[in-house]
Amino acid sequence: MAKTSKKTSFILITLILITFLAAILRLYQLSQNPPSLYSDEADIAFQASFFNQCRTDYFGNKFPIHFHSFADYQPSFYIYLVSLSQTIFGVNEFSTRFPAAIFGIFTIPLIYFLSQKLFKSTHLSLITAFILAINPWHIHYSRAAFAVTLMLFFLLLSLFFFYKYLESKNFRHLLLFALSSVLTLYTYSTSKLYLIFFLLTLGIIYFKEILQLGFKKLFLIFLISLLLCLPLILDTINGHSGYRFSYINIFSDPTIPTQVDFHRFTDAIVAHGQQIGLQTSFLSKLAHNKLNSVLSSFSHNYLQAFSTDFLFLKSDLNLRHGFSTFGYFYPIELLFSIIGLIYFFIKVSDKKLKVLLSVLFLFSPVPSALTNDSATPHGTRLILMLPFFAFLISFGIYYAFHNLNHFLQLLFKFFLPLIYLVSIFSFVHHYFVHYPQISASQWHLGLKESIQASQTLESKFSSIYFSNSYEPFTPFFLLYHRDIFTSCTPPTQLQVSQNSAFFSGYSLNSKYYIGHLEWPNIDNSLLFNSLFVLPTSEFDTAQREIKDKLSKSNPKINILKTIKPNYETAIPFTLFSIEQNED
Repeated sequence: MAKTSKKTSFILITLILITFLAAILRLYQLSQNPPSLYSDEADIAFQASFFNQCRTDYFGNKFPIHFHSFADYQPSFYIYLVSLSQTIFGVNEFSTRFPAAIFGIFTIPLIYFLSQKLFKSTHLSLITAFILAINPWHIHYSRAAFAVTLMLFFLLLSLFFFYKYLESKNFRHLLLFALSSVLTLYTYSTSKLYLIFFLLTLGIIYFKEILQLGFKKLFLIFLISLLLCLPLILDTINGHSGYRFSYINIFSDPTIPTQVDFHRFTDAIVAHGQQIGLQTSFLSKLAHNKLNSVLSSFSHNYLQAFSTDFLFLKSDLNLRHGFSTFGYFYPIELLFSIIGLIYFFIKVSDKKLKVLLSVLFLFSPVPSALTNDSATPHGTRLILMLPFFAFLISFGIYYAFHNLNHFLQLLFKFFLPLIYLVSIFSFVHHYFVHYPQISASQWHLGLKESIQASQTLESKFSSIYFSNSYEPFTPFFLLYHRDIFTSCTPPTQLQVSQNSAFFSGYSLNSKYYIGHLEWPNIDNSLLFNSLFVLPTSEFDTAQREIKDKLSKSNPKINILKTIKPNYETAIPFTLFSIEQNED
């Protein structure tokens, strides 16, 4: 009894230490790294702030299921969590990212208990929790306002409660499974397709076990789930749920007809030369058509998700999603994932579990493979692969160790922690020292600082122009200038379109202008008594055009402030005004 108690205490302490390590890696310098909120995060922060004040999104929709933004409709769950976070921490970077971080931390003990439930091995489960705790992919996505950490948590939670039900045959556990599944739907758009497949696969594999609950209880669970999903279903019918997918899916790629026509024309030229009035042959039509193009795009996207470059060497090439010189997994884990795959099929005796995890793993890249807006694998949409790799790596470590002789086990115990220590140190150093430097422009560093600098000067000017030539100022302006929305008037009602030879965009409160400035066509009447905020790279062009346009009056250009963030790739901004030179 004493031995069992000591073992339990050891397991608990180990899990707490692993979770504490995960918390440090996800909360340390959360406000400073990534180095700035990017546009989607700024939009989320303002939506949450506007909701706390007005109980609507900034288009005026009461308690929305999908928050209507200028560019998209966003699932509501994460924004509601940010609104709660803001009531505790205020409106800032930390409160915006805290929900992602806290759910990322919660996922560590969850994957331990899930692994324990699936594989009945405490040591294997602890290894899995540790692998996820130090995983670069999971660390990074827990440190920005990426709702996928919530999706991952609730998906794993639903799987945990399902296997809890199989073990106990308790109605309550199946109900908790249903509730967790429904919550998954409200987190991130990718979850909808994956969850449908997830539920169908569970239903097919465990059909008999589910029916044992009885028709009445199953119908009750179905009814509760349907009622909870009803708002989402109605929003989907209204086109809000799949708004973004409608124009990024591979089926709506506007380049496909052009590609098909080009290949068919090439076939005709090869077969008949430059004859006039050529017709496309049956074989050419068979080889080149929309279906083949879609299948080609899908297979290319799908297979790229398993590339070693993406997973183990470089990650997503978009520096907002990846790290450039580090993969989502440590290189040593490539070896363990291969070993783990072998032992997974050898050691897992539960055939249904084996089939379920294999099918879910193979399906996890499908939602991403159906999109066409990224030339390289997309780290956000592919994060559903992460828990399966964590299982495989832990299998590889656990069974590689247990199949060595005593001497090799001693070497394994010494060298593996050393390799991981060096790997973790290298990643942490890169992530906290080098990554902010190389990714600053991707995180839109400088936009916040420029807006705050303009606020200290704006009382002196009747108009303020923000140039969108680098990134749209709109979400940052709304967030850091939210004081102008105290009356709960939606920004869309304060927004007036402005289109002229000089400026295209819109104005807010007839003072703030956000859009594109055409310097060769500047209107003299707009130049004076105005403050201009623009990337420094645009300033030289602006200065030259202004002097050419106003050469007779010899204008005086006053550089009022230059924003130069101390990062290699950060975009500097210049704030300036123009005066008539009285000399």
